[in-house]
Amino acid sequence: MAYATINNTSLWYEVAGQGPHLLQLHGLGLGHANFAPVTPLLRPDFTVIDYDMRGFGDSDKPPAPYSIEGWADEAIGLLDHLGLDAVDVHGTSFGGMVGIVMAAKYPDRVKRLVIGCCMARYDSLAILNKKVWKAMATATGMGEEVANLIASQAFSRAFHDTDRAPAQVAAMGAAFKKNDPELWKHFCDLLCEADLTGYLPQITAPVLVTSGDQDIMTPVDSGPAGVGTREMVRLLPNAWLTLLEGCGHLHLVERPEESAKLVRDFILDGTVNGETVLGETDGR
Repeated sequence: MAYATINNTSLWYEVAGQGPHLLQLHGLGLGHANFAPVTPLLRPDFTVIDYDMRGFGDSDKPPAPYSIEGWADEAIGLLDHLGLDAVDVHGTSFGGMVGIVMAAKYPDRVKRLVIGCCMARYDSLAILNKKVWKAMATATGMGEEVANLIASQAFSRAFHDTDRAPAQVAAMGAAFKKNDPELWKHFCDLLCEADLTGYLPQITAPVLVTSGDQDIMTPVDSGPAGVGTREMVRLLPNAWLTLLEGCGHLHLVERPEESAKLVRDFILDGTVNGETVLGETDGR
């Protein structure tokens, strides 16, 4: 574990494992804890870079404003700090949005990209949901109540009935306590206002888009006002979609082994569900 100063902001990061470098971009509010179920599974094959973006986890939390473009720029700043040129990137949810901008803006720095449970533009229901998140943060602060609300939307009903669910909900509560309530509301507004559809056709890297087929937070098929995962794949020049059956939004938590295998197979072997889709040099 270490800290890098990027744009006068101290960012927590950790680099561990072996093999090609894999930069992971976490979801909203969770910080690097978002990848706790899959990072140990990826380290035998990748040198994994986990970090907390500005405003999250153990990194500095300067006042607003923030921007998705700014987070993407700082991801590149971290790569520069580490002396790395092009890397593979794995972004989930909000981190997937940052990954989209990063891959479009810096095509020579992203080899292959995996985006999980992400929307390029919110529909009306997703925006309404963020209003509820903001109201809960105002009423209760950041912690157990917000975690319970988001867990009720992020996990499938089947997962909530497993023995693993209580510990995972508690872990979410611990992660959310590190968030600043006012910044949280600012971040919710940023996501509601974001429209990344213009970035998608610019991405030259091969992209795997993953989602749980029961994701109600960032659905495979959004309302007409939004751009969900299926539409994202249509707009990306070189992309594939794979769905995890019976999974909700946080498929990294519900199905860590399967999720890690999808990342590993696509990046290292150029395969999706056993089918070869890329040659050895694609994106390399």
